[in-house]
Amino acid sequence: APLVFENVEVLGGTIRADQNSGERIAQVAGGLLGQGFGPDGASSGESIVFRNCTNGASVFVNKQHAGGLWGSITQASGVDVKAENCSNRGAITVSENGVGYAGGLGAYVSAASCTVSGCSNSGIVSAPSIASNFVAWCNGESLDGNAA
Repeated sequence: APLVFENVEVLGGTIRADQNSGERIAQVAGGLLGQGFGPDGASSGESIVFRNCTNGASVFVNKQHAGGLWGSITQASGVDVKAENCSNRGAITVSENGVGYAGGLGAYVSAASCTVSGCSNSGIVSAPSIASNFVAWCNGESLDGNAA
């Protein structure tokens, strides 16, 4: 069964993952989902869908991945990740001392596929490595621009 985030709106505020003491170092954050893992042995056709969602919060991380909708979706080899008719207007930032990616919709995806349709980003996206309007890293590629 798919995991669906639908008709969710984060109006504003700040989402921060900036703990950095001892062995606790903040890694990822997103407007709706920080870290998502695909189910073990997921069969083809499984999906994680963000539909008609809006993020208005600023998202900041000091270490790795920050995204308007999600920070990181990993270990999801049989899963299709989809963003449909979603938008971000919050600033998405990875600290200048961090090593991660920033994406207006999502920062990082390692899955069967990642598709974006009908989405927009008007937030400022910044990271020391890869920053993208939509998805900074999806199976080695960046998804940028305004999808129709």
